[in-house]
Amino acid sequence: MERKIRLYVMAAVVAVLVVGVLWLMNGVGKDNGRTIVSTPLETSSEDLTATSAATPEPTVAATPDDYYEDEFMTDTEEPLLLWKADDRKLYVEKRQLYYSSEATERQPLYEWESAVPAQVWLNGEYLLVGSQAQQEGEEDAGWQRGEWFILQLKDGTVHRSKREMFFGPQEVLAMTAGTEPRVFFAKVKNGESYSEHLLDPTSDVDWVRLLYYGEGTRPVVNTDLNKEKAMKSFRDSRAYPLSDGRAVYTFVDDIGEITYLQHSDYLVRRRDGIQLTDVKSMPFLEEGTRALGRFRNETGEELMFLLGHNEVNMRMEPKLWEQDWKALNDYTFTRISSVGLEVIQYPEQFDLEVLTPQYKRFPVPEGSLAAEEGPLLTYQLNGEKRYVSWYDLAYTEQATPQMIWLSALPDYAAKEVIYTYEADFMDAKQVPQLTFEENNTNAAIPEELYRAVEELYPTSDYGFAKTYRKIGEIWYVIADKMLNAYRNGKLEVIGELPVTVITSVGEGFGGRGVRDFLTLNDGWIIADTEASRVLKLNGDLEIVAELAIPTPYRLKLQGDELQIATFGKSVYTNLNVEPLREQAQPFASTAKLKKAEHEYFWRDEYYEDAESGLSWYYFDGYLYQYHAKRQQMRTFFFGYMENFQAHVRIIPYGDEVLVLLDRRMERFDRQGNWRQTLLFPRVEPDGIYDRTPRGENSYVLNERNGMLYSLQGFRIVGIDIAQNKVETVFRQSYADMGELMAHNNSLYFMLHSNGNDRYTAMSDQAAREKMHTEIVKLDMENHQVQRYIVDGYYDAMELGAASDKEPAIVLNIYKSPAN
Repeated sequence: MERKIRLYVMAAVVAVLVVGVLWLMNGVGKDNGRTIVSTPLETSSEDLTATSAATPEPTVAATPDDYYEDEFMTDTEEPLLLWKADDRKLYVEKRQLYYSSEATERQPLYEWESAVPAQVWLNGEYLLVGSQAQQEGEEDAGWQRGEWFILQLKDGTVHRSKREMFFGPQEVLAMTAGTEPRVFFAKVKNGESYSEHLLDPTSDVDWVRLLYYGEGTRPVVNTDLNKEKAMKSFRDSRAYPLSDGRAVYTFVDDIGEITYLQHSDYLVRRRDGIQLTDVKSMPFLEEGTRALGRFRNETGEELMFLLGHNEVNMRMEPKLWEQDWKALNDYTFTRISSVGLEVIQYPEQFDLEVLTPQYKRFPVPEGSLAAEEGPLLTYQLNGEKRYVSWYDLAYTEQATPQMIWLSALPDYAAKEVIYTYEADFMDAKQVPQLTFEENNTNAAIPEELYRAVEELYPTSDYGFAKTYRKIGEIWYVIADKMLNAYRNGKLEVIGELPVTVITSVGEGFGGRGVRDFLTLNDGWIIADTEASRVLKLNGDLEIVAELAIPTPYRLKLQGDELQIATFGKSVYTNLNVEPLREQAQPFASTAKLKKAEHEYFWRDEYYEDAESGLSWYYFDGYLYQYHAKRQQMRTFFFGYMENFQAHVRIIPYGDEVLVLLDRRMERFDRQGNWRQTLLFPRVEPDGIYDRTPRGENSYVLNERNGMLYSLQGFRIVGIDIAQNKVETVFRQSYADMGELMAHNNSLYFMLHSNGNDRYTAMSDQAAREKMHTEIVKLDMENHQVQRYIVDGYYDAMELGAASDKEPAIVLNIYKSPAN
């Protein structure tokens, strides 16, 4: 028995030795499905520095047998071979990632701080290593669920770059390899759906999420969230070289086509139902070069896109595939040709509709072009330098050669001015104390109603036009056009009203709509304030009667009559809103009202009329008429600006007082009685919000001609006071126009033709010096335009009387007090 035991022991020892010898001879073996690095690779910590020995040129294959595909733990006690080619190896052991070859002692490439799951994917000479920094179910420690780094296995060296992302390898449902170029596409579990991302090892850009043509960044919705182990390849791929050395690539899979503009963090798009057919480099006059793509959809229609972060559907224009075209911006293309200056322009809107171009041509004498610098062209005409701006040509409405040519401004002075915000306000005025209207309501609003309204109509960047009314024991609320009732602790939607809501734009956006409403039998009476009418509605909220009345703002039932408050008077109607009579709003005593100095009237928002003794001023939507000597005052709702960069203007004119908003003018006599309304609604494109011209709502009154000129967005309107009509006398879209000024029957204003000039000038002094400034002269008799140009960027202009013909022009550069 003892002899048999000794034989078994000896046999076991021999077997172990044989296995060990075979293992050492072969270099690697298999253990539980894992590839194990042989013992000779193990060295002490002193041997971790790379040697300078030469490394033979490797041959890197891309088959699954060359790398480890399964998930592994980074704290493996035994060396785990991740990749092998010839004598070169990458392996992980005890949270360390190593590289070694016969000519190079092992090098530590990365050390994980803790034991985490990891996985690798091989694409040509690039090995993508992802580790799960945060696993599903763990307490949230930040958005970075995954650590990613790329190893470039080339020329006997290893180059590594690290990335962090909200997903790790455990969220990757599928990985697809692009071969030209070598890129990784990851399908990633993202909540109940998935998103798609690209990583280009040759780029410094991190993982880029695929955008989806026509839908912005919507997630791909698909219930198939099963994980695929093996890395896939695309069915087809193509390359379109660009003049700057980059290329546009397309990759085709089972869903559709993916378009990738190399080394761009804006362009990786999946395009379903549309195919790229050609690409050309489109140089920009000011912004380098972009790729213009030519596409065909399933119906054979051809479209164009300037590839990048702002793609719009443009109808294919074959002319743009001819030579010498340059883009002014995403929508406008320019060319100097034998027929003159050519412009192909698409409407400036981001819309799913296909945009159709317009073509215009501006003739210039051949051979007269002297210089071309960005959007500005210099010509030599009759021994004089004349200029043309592509912006002026493209965006001036009904442009004629006379309106476009620029001449050098012959005489001007320049100075630096310290700009202070206080200069926009008048000196303090003593008036009966003013208060803000916090809520449009007829009773104290319960806190629970506030919460219910906020829950259904939450305030964000946009604030709803809210009007609260307590009628009997029930609260009603209008939020923009929606009528609601609050019953039993719950806000219920009754329906949508046929009313008008405008939006005031400032730092945020606020709705302006119905100022008052009341119930009548089983119907409603609504003050449709912004539409200047009163509506009678039935129980289904249908209009059964209406009355035109300027800006109605308060309603009151008095038996069988309805009292409607408007400018300085009340209009009385029957219950079918048919007018019966009018009554002037009386002035009320201010003897018991507290007086206070108000310091913040904008210029022209306050006017003291020596003839009538009335002081006129505007505050928070209301117009005030105050007689200090008599201690009397009346006030009524007047309305708000659409553009909060503008301010109300109160203008004396003959026997009238004109009150000007940015979309209408109201006319009163000197005693404060309303006479007439003139509407001039804002038009698109408009300058509201980030491109508002500096001179917004400035004005010039030409009393000799009975004309008032006002700057509204990208146009100047001329108001014929005698005829009470308005016309556009100048329009240039996306131009930054300054304050309107007058000299000898001509309007003068400063203009920067590129709407983004002001932002560039604020951020870059060198750019400010390279820019140019225009001065526009507009004849108030015939509306003829003459333009002048000055080198450099100026912020504002002053006029002085130098002669009968031309004013002395002073151009200002704003400096902050700190400088």
